[in-house]
Amino acid sequence: MITGEPDDRETITSGSAGGRAEKDLPRQTPRRAADPTAWIMQARRHARDYERLPQHSEALITWAAITLMTRRLTRPNRTGRSADTSK
Repeated sequence: MITGEPDDRETITSGSAGGRAEKDLPRQTPRRAADPTAWIMQARRHARDYERLPQHSEALITWAAITLMTRRLTRPNRTGRSADTSK
């Protein structure tokens, strides 16, 4: 049986044969919805919502994604190997 306690921990009251009867386990918190899209805020334009139409905001987010991917694809290789893979 799992019971929630006010300190955000779950208590498991059914024990195994060789284990303790009660164990306190930290509760897994779900990732916030903003974490996977936090890169959008690196573009200064997206710090505030200035756009009146959703299509304009969508276009600017697409533009920011293209800029980010272009930077990632063109940055120097950090492993010390050359980028030429035709060998």
